[in-house]
Amino acid sequence: MAKNYLSDFITLAAISGAVITPEQTITKATEIGFVWSPGEALLTFATSAEFVNEAASKANVAAILVDSDVVLNNMERSPVPEIFVVKNARLNFFRLHNSLRSNMKFAKTLIDPSAEIHPTALISESGVEIGANCVVEPGVTIQPGTFIGANSIIRAGSHIGSDALDIKEDEHGNPLMTDHLGGVQIGENVEIGHNSVVDRSIFRQTATTIGEYTKIGCLSNISHGVQIGARNKIAAGVKICGSTTIGEDNWIGPGAIVSNLLSVGSRNYIALGSNVLTDLENDWKVVGIRIFKDRKLF
Repeated sequence: MAKNYLSDFITLAAISGAVITPEQTITKATEIGFVWSPGEALLTFATSAEFVNEAASKANVAAILVDSDVVLNNMERSPVPEIFVVKNARLNFFRLHNSLRSNMKFAKTLIDPSAEIHPTALISESGVEIGANCVVEPGVTIQPGTFIGANSIIRAGSHIGSDALDIKEDEHGNPLMTDHLGGVQIGENVEIGHNSVVDRSIFRQTATTIGEYTKIGCLSNISHGVQIGARNKIAAGVKICGSTTIGEDNWIGPGAIVSNLLSVGSRNYIALGSNVLTDLENDWKVVGIRIFKDRKLF
């Protein structure tokens, strides 16, 4: 899918009141994200000297918003990323991110003539691509930034490209919602079960992805920034939380929950109702919260 924004240098105008040195307003960054996010010239944030050094060690980090009470150490990397000292760097990082929504521009939606789209499906008039021989059933909603590969099926009542719940607190303790500017990439021969939700990712240069031949049962939720590989079998009522990576050929049983920011390998068996709370390598079995290597025990 084509990029849905211009890669201009990011300006701090939207948070100018929080910048300690307001004469600095234009950065050398073209993307915004966490330190592990993709982006050739990334703007991120840090709330401690340790986090500043971690961010500065990343070759693609061009600028860092740093809390005003952080004492900076010498950075070994050369050239050193731009440092912008701001009040409450974490909060204003997300305010700056939210301000980028106004720069989003989507091309006209493209639907292959061979796709079967039910007349009650609500598909955005811009920012959606649907491939050959896809089926979109009644009551489906598809939001901008969504790509669906050939031969995939979106079952009735599903929502693709929704905003997940990501809440910060402002200076007064009031909830501040994080906008979701990224996309959803669904591979070929995928099936999304009835009344399931696939959330778009947060940052505009990223996407929630579902690999080819993966099958997802009804009433499941694939949250923002999740990366799912090929040929996974995900049963009904599964919740995969934000930014978790799933490998290939896994079985995830009904009602299982996989926590956020995890890395799950390939060929794992996650039994019904299990809670995955830690990283998994390959060929493990999870029952409840217990992890076993010898699948012959069950």
